[in-house]
Amino acid sequence: MTETPQPTPPPNRRWVKIVLVVSLALNLAVLGVVAGGLIARHRAMDAPPMIDRALAPLGLRLYARAMDAEDRRAVIDAARDRRADLAAGRSALRGHFAALAGALRAEPFDPAAVAAVLADQRRAAGRQLALGQDILVDRIAAMPRERRLDFAARIEAALDRRR
Repeated sequence: MTETPQPTPPPNRRWVKIVLVVSLALNLAVLGVVAGGLIARHRAMDAPPMIDRALAPLGLRLYARAMDAEDRRAVIDAARDRRADLAAGRSALRGHFAALAGALRAEPFDPAAVAAVLADQRRAAGRQLALGQDILVDRIAAMPRERRLDFAARIEAALDRRR
C-alpha cells in the first residue's frame, strides 16, 4: 500500500493580514477626515453662527465679531429683548419683497411702482439698522474705557484683514 503524502501546510502569510489591516485602518482614517471636513463645511454653510443669525439683520455682525464674548452676549441679549420690534421689521421687509414681486409681474410694467416699493423697503431696513445701532451704542456706553479701546483695536484689526 502506498502512503498518501501529507498535505503541506500553507506558507505563513501573517504579514499579508497585517498589511491588509493597516491598509483598512488608513483608508478609514482618510474617509473620516474627508467626511468630517464635508460635514463641517456643510454646517458652516447651512447654519451661520449665532451672532450672524441674531445680529446680521441689525447690521451688527462685524461689530459683534470684534467684541469680546461678554459684550457679544450682552448685544445678543439686548436684541432678544427687542424681539417684537425685530419681528415687525422682518415682517415688513417680507411684505416689501412680496410687493416687489407683484410689481415686477405687473402688466404694464411700472418702474415707478418698483421704485416706490424699494423706497419703502429702504426705510424699513433703515429702521432695523437704527435699532441695531441703538443696541450697539447702549453696549459701548456700558463698556469701561479699556474694553472700548480693545474693541477699537479689534475693529481696526478686522479692517486690516479685509484689505
